[in-house]
Amino acid sequence: MMPKPPTIALLASPGFRRSENSPLSALLTVLVPFLTHVCPAKLVAMRTTYEAAQAAGFLTGYPHWDVLPPWEEGSIATVAARLVEGDIDWVIYLADPGDLISLFPESIALKRQCVVHGRPFLATVRAASEWCLLQWIAHDPVSAAQHLCRLDDPAAAATLPSATTLGLVAHDTRKAAMLGYVETWFPLLDQFRLRLSTGTTGGLLNGQVPERLGAVPEALREQVSRQAARLSGRSTPWTTSYLSGPKGGDAQIADRVLREPGATILFFEDPHVAREHEADIQLLERIARLNTYQNACLHDPVTAQTWAALWTQALAAGLAPKLKT
Repeated sequence: MMPKPPTIALLASPGFRRSENSPLSALLTVLVPFLTHVCPAKLVAMRTTYEAAQAAGFLTGYPHWDVLPPWEEGSIATVAARLVEGDIDWVIYLADPGDLISLFPESIALKRQCVVHGRPFLATVRAASEWCLLQWIAHDPVSAAQHLCRLDDPAAAATLPSATTLGLVAHDTRKAAMLGYVETWFPLLDQFRLRLSTGTTGGLLNGQVPERLGAVPEALREQVSRQAARLSGRSTPWTTSYLSGPKGGDAQIADRVLREPGATILFFEDPHVAREHEADIQLLERIARLNTYQNACLHDPVTAQTWAALWTQALAAGLAPKLKT
């Protein structure tokens, strides 16, 4: 049992909650055992999301619902304010890429405040399901072993790092943080089937200082040197490097993800700096959300650190974030 269950905001676009086999129903299939066995979290939900869950027969007697009005009455802004005040720990927002509400200022602000405050913003079924099940393994591996697949279970194969793609994207002010992150979690990140990066970040992660950066601080140069030493003797680049973000690298990665779903994109975003290629960043995020069951995006270093630690614990426990069938 988690020592202090989190408060989770649960939102879903209309197209992702209305049908019997909706993405919301798929997520709740995972959430129900998670909430029952290890994490009796408070669920802060818009009324429409709550009613969809009730109509589908999920969590009908659950005592920890906090139901807000529909989005038309400002509930997304309320969720953002509660998160800023420290009252919401995780945001699950199953965002339909075709839903204009996800492009409204309050939706964009909610995601931005998650980045500012280092709270997970989980916008796909895979991102939210994986996050919850990894938390289960970390906090109660005994009960997790009764309900989740072992690493050698064929049903879990597609969920493992060795079978999936990792996108590594960092804005200029976050590139040192990305290098430090890779240094800390290299044994895990090295297991991924494929790694994709925008140009400058990719160059650094391949152990080189791209000319675009010009003169760099000595601390950054030392980080790059250590990365180069880790890669010594390899015949191929550690990450596939595309163009820099402003020149279209985000679009190139988006196209690759579109053709080869099963990706986790780690964005190290700087929410305090205007980005000349904001449209490209949103393009990559939206493409990742097109396949809500197979792709995931994480948007800040704090969440990425937790995700890597959770995956490391899961692999050590011999468990995968996949419910037994």
